[in-house]
Parts: sequence; structure tokens; C-alpha cells
Amino acid sequence: MNRKPNRDPKSLSSWTNSGKFRENLLKTYKEVSGDPILFHGITMDATPAHSWDNEYWEYFHPGYREPPVTNPDLIGTLYPKSRIIISLRDPIKRMQSAYQFFCAAKAYKCDEPVTPLKFHNLVLEALEMFSKCRLSNTVRGCVYSTDNHQLATHLYASIYSVYLSDWLAVFPRDQVHVIKFEDHITNQADSFVEICNFLQI
Repeated sequence: MNRKPNRDPKSLSSWTNSGKFRENLLKTYKEVSGDPILFHGITMDATPAHSWDNEYWEYFHPGYREPPVTNPDLIGTLYPKSRIIISLRDPIKRMQSAYQFFCAAKAYKCDEPVTPLKFHNLVLEALEMFSKCRLSNTVRGCVYSTDNHQLATHLYASIYSVYLSDWLAVFPRDQVHVIKFEDHITNQADSFVEICNFLQI
């Protein structure tokens, strides 16, 4: 792993047993007479990176060419009845947004100020890195390889087919709802109806 992730690994216990998350979650629990289910609420997380971010797999599985365990595996094991909503944005616009965001946040070393030409050149560099990886690895291996996570474009996060395949390998199709971001923005009312129907609320 060439680039150290921006944060240290945390255990599931540290995420679920600390801070407001646990306090707010416990507020949603209630006992209903005759009902063995204690939780009667909806818990959600809307972190886009959770659909693809798995930077620690090389740390935990040295020598592997692809991650043996992904975020879908973890969520599917802990919450097999989860209903997953994945929003996909035009890949180029997603990369432009990532470039502007991560350069502004100084999460990556960027040549300031950001410009369309600099973005274009960074995309070319990312494509070259990915092409070199493909000479000796699978598409999936290159998408997850942190060697290809060096640039603010996040090209790897725009290769949606790899991540969708991983989610659909764990969850049945009727538990995964895929939204095209642009369609959602242009027709929010219908999109929200579809989401509510999917969530059965």
C-alpha cells in the first residue's frame, strides 16, 4: 500500500459503542407486546464512500491481488436484510467533483489552483496508472489496489461495475436499488416514490 489512508482503522465496536451513534440508535428501540423485534426504526448511512471504499484490505490481507472481503460482505454478514440504495453519477462529473473537493480539502497534493486542463492531465495520469496495473492484474484487482488511489480524480471509484458486482454477489437484487443521480435530480418526486416503495415505507 503506497498511500497511507487518511484515517486509522477502527474496530466495529469503536464505531457502534461510542458517541452519538449509539445514543441516537438506542432512542429508536422500544418494546411492543408480543413482538420479539426490539428495533422498529430505520437506520441509514449515506456515506458515498461506503459503496466502494475498502482501503485497508491490503493491510489485513497482504499478498492478495484482490480483496477477499469487501464492504458488502461485512454489511451482509451483520445485516443480511439490509436494503441498499446506490446512487450513480456520470463518472466524469463524479471525478471532476472529487478532484475539486479533495484538492480544496488538501487530502491530496494538488497543483493549485485547480483548472480543467490540470484535471484533464490528472485523468490521463490515472488512466496510465490503471493501464499499467492491468498488465498484471484483473480489473477488480486494479480498482481495489491502493496503488491506483494516489490521485484526486478517484478514477477507481468511477468504475461502478466492479462495486455493483460485489454488492449483488452478497445481496439479492430485490434488496438493491440503483439510482441514476441525474434522473433523481430531474424527477425527484417520482424518484422518492420509488425509494419509499423500495424501503416499504
